[in-house]
Amino acid sequence: MLEKISQVFPGAIIRSNPISDTKFLCFYDPTKNRYIGIPKQALTGREKRLLETILQPVHRSTSPLNPYPMQEKWFAFLFGDGAIPVQKDGRMRFIHFSIDFRIERDDFLQAIQPIFHEGVMFIWIDDTNGVFIETESPNRLTSTDLLSFTEALLSDFYYSIAFYIGRFYQIDENIKRHFHREQLYFQQVQKYIPEEHVFSFETAFPIVLVTLDRQKIMEILHDEWMDIFQNDLQQLKMIKLFLENNSNVSLTAKELFLHRNSLQYRIEKFIEHSSIDIKSFPGALSIYFICVFGQYLANNGLLQTDEKGD
Repeated sequence: MLEKISQVFPGAIIRSNPISDTKFLCFYDPTKNRYIGIPKQALTGREKRLLETILQPVHRSTSPLNPYPMQEKWFAFLFGDGAIPVQKDGRMRFIHFSIDFRIERDDFLQAIQPIFHEGVMFIWIDDTNGVFIETESPNRLTSTDLLSFTEALLSDFYYSIAFYIGRFYQIDENIKRHFHREQLYFQQVQKYIPEEHVFSFETAFPIVLVTLDRQKIMEILHDEWMDIFQNDLQQLKMIKLFLENNSNVSLTAKELFLHRNSLQYRIEKFIEHSSIDIKSFPGALSIYFICVFGQYLANNGLLQTDEKGD
């Protein structure tokens, strides 16, 4: 659809990220997870309203949306060409949110105060969508905190809000890629489980695998394989066997010729590193898909590693 629209409006550009040039109006196509920017002078008021009925308008980070310098820097990094606005030290995650209607900024700030702590800030993406940016710490936000917040927002302001709790990642330039992949997960899972309010990788990933086209699924599987396993075939063997043994630590340790405590430690480190609880069924299911993909790469000689899969 975006290609057809671009043929109607000369100068239109299509990208995977929002167009930040103020000479363009930007719209988002959730079916393809792409953005189109159309020169303002090329659009009449009627055409703009028509586009807003078939695409999602993207509002820029102007002072009413993100008035503070750090907010603007994060927006410029995530949606433009800005540099990462924090030191590359430690880990952080994104907690994406979407509200069903536009809310007054002061009301939202008042509502979030109870769950705020020093390591959390947020930016608005547009009038109804935004993201909390949280550095890793012992007092991290929990799903219980977010559920309480959704109840308070509904009770006090009659707004419904949904969250996607992202995984913790090392702070570097790749964090931007992780952010946009999680945005896609959030958009997909909201469509298919609209009655839920708090999502995560574990709940979203199986839905992503059965709703996107094959090429996109293969790209996502490859990205997740590299992020989580980093071509480590020994870790693949351990986690895959653990899951196939129905999370039985003793049986898996015996088959791997490991001490039970040693295997237990490695599994806990994997959960901590990936931020995915493979002891839960949704987490085990999601990681098993990625294990199968990694085994497929190994069996077909597609891994850039000196090790060979079994």
